Amino acid sequence: MHDPARLSYETIGDAQHMKRPSVATTRRRSSKSDTPSKGTHQPDDQRTKARRPRRTAVLPEAIPGNHRKVYAWLKEHGVSPSGPPFIRYRVINMETKLDIELGVPVAHPVTASGGVSADALPAGRYASVVYTGPYAGDGLMRANAALLDWGADKGLEWDRFDDPNGDGFGSRYESYITDPGEEPDPMKWVTEVAIRVADR
Repeated sequence: MHDPARLSYETIGDAQHMKRPSVATTRRRSSKSDTPSKGTHQPDDQRTKARRPRRTAVLPEAIPGNHRKVYAWLKEHGVSPSGPPFIRYRVINMETKLDIELGVPVAHPVTASGGVSADALPAGRYASVVYTGPYAGDGLMRANAALLDWGADKGLEWDRFDDPNGDGFGSRYESYITDPGEEPDPMKWVTEVAIRVADR
């Protein structure tokens, strides 16, 4: 029987690199409604983004719209994406608000404008897990929980900080590897969940 929330993992040594180039993003603040891989980003990865506060209940509508905004900006400026879209979680508080960035990797740094900004994912060691299944439901939440539990079992210290609005992270993101426009079956959608490990 097919498990819609199955997780698959691959261990990557500390010397390996999970390449994330430049990125364009929109930032949103949102409010509510097994062995992961570990790798290294180098150098700081660039992205374009937009950022705003959001309630978690409105995320299903806000996420596609803001990713479309970033893609439209890239197209207008003749910039090609170099990887799949992602959501970077800056501050997480599932009871109240999420502070997130919605982004798209690009190959070279850009000068963004019009509600879209340029940024870079911090270089460093990351632990990640690959989730296969739909975005709806609790599968991605369980994938995040599995990664956090694995890190706790391994004694990892995440790149995190206390924030008045919740749990802050130096770099925590979900990268949406499968394009639903090309693969209509949500049971086959692949998402990478990654969290930066604190510097030693």
